[in-house]
Amino acid sequence: MTVDYQQLLPQIHNFVSQSHDYQQQWYAARQLCLQILQDQAQNITALCDRVEKLALNQAKNLRYAKPITESLDACISPPKMIQPLTVLAADGSQISPDRHAAVYFGLINVSGFVFPYENSVPQITHQCELIYGPPLTNYSDARLALQRDIGERQMILDLGKSIPNPCVALVDGPLELWIERSQVSEEQEIYQRYLESYFNVLGDLYQEKIPFAGYIDRPESNYLIRLLEIGHASIEELNNIQRYHPFTGVSDIDILGNILKPGQRSALFSLQSATSAQYPHHSQINFFYVNVGNENQPWLGRVEIPTWVAQETELVDLVHATIVMQCQIMGGNAYPYALHRAHELAVVSAAEKEQVTRWILTEMQRQGLPIGMISHKQGLKNLPIRQAEKLKQGGKL
Repeated sequence: MTVDYQQLLPQIHNFVSQSHDYQQQWYAARQLCLQILQDQAQNITALCDRVEKLALNQAKNLRYAKPITESLDACISPPKMIQPLTVLAADGSQISPDRHAAVYFGLINVSGFVFPYENSVPQITHQCELIYGPPLTNYSDARLALQRDIGERQMILDLGKSIPNPCVALVDGPLELWIERSQVSEEQEIYQRYLESYFNVLGDLYQEKIPFAGYIDRPESNYLIRLLEIGHASIEELNNIQRYHPFTGVSDIDILGNILKPGQRSALFSLQSATSAQYPHHSQINFFYVNVGNENQPWLGRVEIPTWVAQETELVDLVHATIVMQCQIMGGNAYPYALHRAHELAVVSAAEKEQVTRWILTEMQRQGLPIGMISHKQGLKNLPIRQAEKLKQGGKL
């Protein structure tokens, strides 16, 4: 162990002391946000005018919430579920290419879980893709993650086509995919093709009328806070809105956790951002927050839905009720059950990675190809601790 606790101790004391001061500042900022939320709650038309002018004239890279019709402080209880419902979820994991490994490859594993609320048996689906050879040239982790995310959405589409309505499809994380910005034109073209592929999937989900939502557990987003800053800013401050951050450190769930009771959702908003504006109109990003906790411990998640779902009150209600019911299944660890199961099925363990590597090496040997070796650096990392200590002391192994 190389951590010097004597050096860390005074830094820990300072950290806790500063945290106490920060907590006081944060509390004051949160109280002001709550007051502004109440003051602006019914001011939907004026707020929309302000953010639309802002989007046209400047600050196109800002990310903030735009009101739709519901008051900013809306607290909407979930409707009762009357019809039987099927929930489908998809999640994925990956093995990133490792130049220190004996074999250079990547792997994407996507799992789907179909959970019927009637007495039928859940359906499990797997899609595993090995990535190797020339396609791995300059293959970044971000690109691998993007390919995995699109694979999850494609599985949702494939599963949804075979399920009668009503159903709700869930993925973990935002619907707006993160695209790595590269200075290399070739990579820009690759990412654009990925994005277009995703848009095609979104279009098919729309055509098939499969209600589709992304769930973000314990979000740190400040989209609503940013809207309150825009509404609160003077004309001069609005002209410099990119540097106007009076409520830094306060998140949306910091204020909504005070007003949403268990099971309730917030108002529905649309997400304003440079990236989401590129999405097809029917599948631009909308969202609401929902309290899936209990009276003693509020716990908020953010739920993202495409525009075509947001425009149908019955579908919004369906997604809302489904999220609450799914989280109730998990008890104190409030998280959608179907997503949890999809995640469990998708995770590739270290042992499975080693097994895939052994299979590849065995097949290479069978076909008479030279066998790769792990790097010396990785070999040293793999040594037991006691052997590594001998090396440090200059001893022989």
